[in-house]
Amino acid sequence: MTVMSAPFECLTFAVSKPSWGTSSLVAALVAPDAYELRLKRIENGTATADEVRPYTLEDAHALDKWIRALGFYDKGASSERVEGAGSWTLTIAFANADGLVQGGTAYPDSFPDLLATMKGLGLPGFRHLDEAAFLADFNTPQQVRAAAPTAIPAGLGIPGLEGALSDLLKNPARAESALREQCRNLPVSTKQEMLEFIRKTNPEHYDWWKRILLG
Repeated sequence: MTVMSAPFECLTFAVSKPSWGTSSLVAALVAPDAYELRLKRIENGTATADEVRPYTLEDAHALDKWIRALGFYDKGASSERVEGAGSWTLTIAFANADGLVQGGTAYPDSFPDLLATMKGLGLPGFRHLDEAAFLADFNTPQQVRAAAPTAIPAGLGIPGLEGALSDLLKNPARAESALREQCRNLPVSTKQEMLEFIRKTNPEHYDWWKRILLG
């Protein structure tokens, strides 16, 4: 039986706004086959939430795959931080490889899906909070999508994804058709793993992704 190794040693996601405070999520490896998930919220310099819960190795692998699919392992996700504006940070440390550091004030098109994933994992401070209004306070934000998500599974060896991402805002029907064709040859197991993870952490976009991946 193959022993599953840990995908990363520590993953940290944080989002902050001057008038709102900071909310963070840390998934840290505490044993060869187990993680701890720490959820923290700071308002006006005071911690208003601080929770630790167990997190499985399987879930960590699913999270790692999803972050890769959203394109946050690629160059270009980061931006400069603007003083007085909202900002986000994603850092991932590995045992035998260079770490990943992404973040900034402006955000890429797939950021709302990343934020929704972290909210699904329990990122504190977002209950009853309007996501679109929250992101509108960031500097030079991308347009927040109304219907179809603009997050494209990058890093999966599918050609033409950058063009599909650009076309999705201009011509959603044509872009969805092209994306469906590009995803057609993905292994069924990969499609099912992605859909299961989306169902748990980003259910509002589940039907859209299911139509793309299985349609």
